[in-house]
Amino acid sequence: MLCSSNNTVHKFTDCNHKNNNENNKINNVKKKQYKKSNNNSHCLGPLNCKGLKICHLNIRSLLPKIDEVKMLIKESNIDVLAISETWLSNIIPDSFVNIKGYNLYRKDRLNTMGGGVAIFIKENITHTIPTNLTNDMELIHVQIKLEHRKPFMISCVYRPPSASSEYLENIIECLTKASGHTDDHIVLGDFNINFDLSENIVYSTCHYIEHMLGAKQLIMKPTRVTETSKTIIDHIYTTMHSRHTKSGVIELCLSDHYMIYTVINYNTTHLPPKTVTSRNYNNFNSNQFLNDLSNCQSLNIKSFTDVDKAWSQWKLSFLQICNKHAPIRSVRLKERYNPWITDNIV
Repeated sequence: MLCSSNNTVHKFTDCNHKNNNENNKINNVKKKQYKKSNNNSHCLGPLNCKGLKICHLNIRSLLPKIDEVKMLIKESNIDVLAISETWLSNIIPDSFVNIKGYNLYRKDRLNTMGGGVAIFIKENITHTIPTNLTNDMELIHVQIKLEHRKPFMISCVYRPPSASSEYLENIIECLTKASGHTDDHIVLGDFNINFDLSENIVYSTCHYIEHMLGAKQLIMKPTRVTETSKTIIDHIYTTMHSRHTKSGVIELCLSDHYMIYTVINYNTTHLPPKTVTSRNYNNFNSNQFLNDLSNCQSLNIKSFTDVDKAWSQWKLSFLQICNKHAPIRSVRLKERYNPWITDNIV
């Protein structure tokens, strides 16, 4: 169970993987299908387009599949590839899984096998790794700076199926903190929570994540398919959904998960963002504020004979004190996604 601050209960369904033997059977079948296909261009067609191509794949062990991943990146010209369940450890050097023309950033699971996340990003894309966003979870961030665009954050997440609701809350807290570093944020990963399109919004954990991040979840088709289930457990959350030209699922055979993708159009011009101004009361101290008012000689306007000059002098002095204790700031209005507002309501 997951509880928000207003005591609304959010239910979530853990999509536990089958046991290893069943998974191996599924993977063996998919590998045979992959080998039979001499050309993957038919399934990679959605990536044959302009724009920044960002993908995520739960790979379930990167090292033995690195050659297939290299081929995938070469054929589809992916700009950013986020990987979950890398199953890497500190005894596996970067050189074993490097891809030419890409920078690799990884975060391995400590002490136990499995898990882990990584991000491959093209060398010619300007980016940085935030050093002040450290955490103990399988979560990694990269800040992207495109030409003539404000920076935005990309985060790759893996939430194990056995993780508690507190673990999810910690992930959301870390993602919210990362969102504070840039105006926009894209989160990709395997959350192991089914995005149920028919689920009541009030009880939906996925909609809860959307609400907490001010984001929209883009993936609407199953990302893991078995003989008995079809679930959407790999998600893409974005705070700038109007800039995404397309998003979807590509049915690869490298894992028991399909690859998810989104494409951002960064060649078109955009209207300047909407902003509002307000006062920042974070460090406001009422006693110091009143003390400065009482000690300000400029607020004494009894000596003025011109009422307009008196008003101008008093207003100027008063605003100077206000700006000292509660400075004015400009805040950008982010895109709001309100899934509860439907066409019927409008």
